[in-house]
Amino acid sequence: MSPAAKIGQLRFRPRLWPSLAALLVVALALAAANWQFGRAEQKRALQAKFDEAQALPALPLKGGEPVDALQYRHIVARGEWAPDKAIWLDNKTYKGLAGYQLLMPVRLAGSEQFLLVNRGWVPRSANLAKAAAARAGLVEVRGLAVVPPAKYFELSQDTIAGNVWQNLRLERYTRRYSVSVLPVVVEQDSHAADGLIREWSRPDAGVQKHVAYAVQWLCIAAVVVVLYVVLNTKRRG
Repeated sequence: MSPAAKIGQLRFRPRLWPSLAALLVVALALAAANWQFGRAEQKRALQAKFDEAQALPALPLKGGEPVDALQYRHIVARGEWAPDKAIWLDNKTYKGLAGYQLLMPVRLAGSEQFLLVNRGWVPRSANLAKAAAARAGLVEVRGLAVVPPAKYFELSQDTIAGNVWQNLRLERYTRRYSVSVLPVVVEQDSHAADGLIREWSRPDAGVQKHVAYAVQWLCIAAVVVVLYVVLNTKRRG
């Protein structure tokens, strides 16, 4: 029997409910792939903005600069630490170990504004009081300015236990300590003998991850289409 005759003996006869189910799965998979491609484009835009900012010289921070002028810039700030307004961010990991990140504000010299500085990570077993010790008097802090997320998904309102917080929300911090805080956090990279670990990841990382997820969703859509065609193709009786 020739291949043409074999093809002529097949009939594609899809049924309603399997067709609707296949259409729904394919539509969801394509939507998910499109969303992942969109996220990858957003991360590429962040990469371009990050690389552009990295090429600029360090910016001496005076206070009052617009957020767009600070995002991803290396900055230099002079002021005094305010350890009484420090907080610890919980559930931060480093090489698989759980710990905290210390956020401590600096009151900018000649200003009433404060700048939150992420001074680094310590394990849960660390002596937090010792790690949070800060030198009195005027200090110079260097680091990368990043804009923290405006909102977090929180399952409970009980997200603060003293100075240990689950997430940083600048408006919450402002209300708690009644201070004016700049809308960025500086990831400190200047040296200090305090035992805190300062190894920061690029804020624009993850492009390839999103592309890989998108390809997986496209593969799922293709598999569903192939199975739909095969299962609904029958030999003529």
